[in-house]
Amino acid sequence: METFREYDELFKEDQETKDNKFRKIWKNPNSIDMQNSRKRCLRRFGTLLVTITTFLGVLLIIYYGVSSSNQIAESQETPCSGDPCLHNGTCTVLGNSFNCACVDGYNGIHCEETPCSWDSCLNNGTCTVLGNSFNCACVDGYNGTQCEETPCSRDPCLYNGTCTVLGNSFSCACLDGYNGTQCEETPCFRDPCLHNGTCTVLGNSFNCACVDGYNGTRCEEAPCSRDPCLHNGTCTVLGNSFNCACVDGYNGTQCEGC
Repeated sequence: METFREYDELFKEDQETKDNKFRKIWKNPNSIDMQNSRKRCLRRFGTLLVTITTFLGVLLIIYYGVSSSNQIAESQETPCSGDPCLHNGTCTVLGNSFNCACVDGYNGIHCEETPCSWDSCLNNGTCTVLGNSFNCACVDGYNGTQCEETPCSRDPCLYNGTCTVLGNSFSCACLDGYNGTQCEETPCFRDPCLHNGTCTVLGNSFNCACVDGYNGTRCEEAPCSRDPCLHNGTCTVLGNSFNCACVDGYNGTQCEGC
């Protein structure tokens, strides 16, 4: 305990000595200690000022460096920098704007119009870009490079029949006297002329040229049609003529005599 008290008294004496020394210094501003203290303060302030100045200088260098980089980057950006020309178009700077030289088959300010842009495939065909051109996949019944050939394109309706597209097929409206899916059945189609008569189409109808001995619109009148054999004679066609088999008591070509 005595030892601790001794140390405590020594500490108090040392502190009092320092306080007394400090009071003496401030009471005498021109003392050497006071001057040295001022110098130390000035040196510390100067060091702090240099540090702050250096730090600010570094910040300014960084700021101007970044700003300059941005300005350089901005100055290097042209109207063509963003690749405005699509589909391998070539961009050329024109003042503050640009011009796109498009490859064959492509058009538009940005070459955005492809070979399929203008509905190249007709009649619901499906367009596929092939290089600088296109290919059309046509629906059933349609053909051609652009599916322009419809089911009626090749005039399937004969003899002036009127063709109408029906979905992927067609329908023919035939003139009077003509029939069939394609109006292929003419007025002579079903051989209206009998007994080897020759049929000729006349407008919407026909005419029969009959062989000798036959008559009628359709050559339906044979040599025996008008009963040329009299008195119950029996008529038989012989080529283009006839023969009469007469009953007893009658004679002649037509059994006209007794």
